[in-house]
Amino acid sequence: MKRFFIKLIVYMLLTGLVYTFITISVITVISPQYSGGYQASFEDKLDRLVSLRSPKIILVGNSNLAFGMDSALLSEKTGMDVVNLGLHGDLGNIFHENMAKYNIGKGDLVIVCHSDYDDTGRIINPAMAWITIENHYDHWGVIDPADIPAMVISMPKYIERALGLYVEKKGNTETNDAYCRSAFNEYGDNVYPRPERICSIEEFEEPKEPEYSEECVSRLNELNEYCNEAGATLLVAGCPIADGEYSLDGEVYKKFRDELDKELDCTIISDFSDYMFDYDYFYDSPLHLTDYGVKMRTMQLVEDIDRWKAGISI
Repeated sequence: MKRFFIKLIVYMLLTGLVYTFITISVITVISPQYSGGYQASFEDKLDRLVSLRSPKIILVGNSNLAFGMDSALLSEKTGMDVVNLGLHGDLGNIFHENMAKYNIGKGDLVIVCHSDYDDTGRIINPAMAWITIENHYDHWGVIDPADIPAMVISMPKYIERALGLYVEKKGNTETNDAYCRSAFNEYGDNVYPRPERICSIEEFEEPKEPEYSEECVSRLNELNEYCNEAGATLLVAGCPIADGEYSLDGEVYKKFRDELDKELDCTIISDFSDYMFDYDYFYDSPLHLTDYGVKMRTMQLVEDIDRWKAGISI
């Protein structure tokens, strides 16, 4: 029996080594295959972040920022360089927060604009993380160590999809819509023309009542300490909220903001209800704004920042 277990362990180790070798070889040969897609803007956003000197504004969040900010306008109104790190929500809040840590310096404003604060701290879709990072090993620091097992498990799915694109010679192509790399400008904003709403009213049904988790609060407080040590300031601002037939009352968001404010060590500079915009200002989802919606949201953030700088409480 003892010899059997020894053989089993040796077999498992050898299998693991062979699997690892094949995986690394395949990834090295075929990656990247998604360099023309939305997620590939990840590299451009980090490159801009690293290139900017302090003081600057670092916007942290999911696609509500990618499809909801005019960073050039924000920069003009505040007099500070801006980088928009907004990416797909399936990456999870911790992924976006870790991106900011690549270059936080003295005088920076790190502004978190999450669409939810009740996350578990884990990557929501590890396969999406693979598509985002691919073979850019120098940027693997955005992956929390606790997510490594999930990344390993999802690796075969990425390899299968990437290998399919490689074999069919369809990899690294761009689509002619908002979800391609070239739809983003130098700030990290998606500037694909979005003149009017194209999503149906039904997509706004049953909005989720806002909540927060101890994990998210604890992590943001740790990020606040990280920012303080770097001489930067962490702020929390509002996220676009669809306002119409199915929306929750604005008082719900005011109450949530006040409750969250008691738990966070950093400052919440927004009245979340100020970010309630009519359905017609949302493009293809309850988080992505039309061109005019982007202007409204940006100017609301400018107003919040100015009020905070003036020491005026909400």
